[in-house]
Amino acid sequence: MDRRITTRGIIYKNGTIFAQKLKRGEGTTDYWCTPGGGLNPHESLQAGLVREMIEETGVSPEIGKLLYMQQYREESGREYLEFFYHITNADDYETIDLASTTHGEIEVAEYGFINP
Repeated sequence: MDRRITTRGIIYKNGTIFAQKLKRGEGTTDYWCTPGGGLNPHESLQAGLVREMIEETGVSPEIGKLLYMQQYREESGREYLEFFYHITNADDYETIDLASTTHGEIEVAEYGFINP
């Protein structure tokens, strides 16, 4: 069985949540997701979250409590385990410069605080 472990940040501010639409191939995903991504081999959940969020946003997250986890399987058979952590420094995500990130311009098509 192929399993991917991912970790994501939940950034909540004034009734909105920070989310992004990702680039896929020639287009953009049609859904919003929270920042984060897959772990590297032997990487801890929190270390992976810090790395992924800095790669995508350029902002180092302040990680709070584990809020939620989910497990699901894609039609291809690949299993996912996702861990969602509260990010406590929401104000730092008001202004993002994708050009200053290592992955932002490559992976992120759109971002911002949205109404969930």
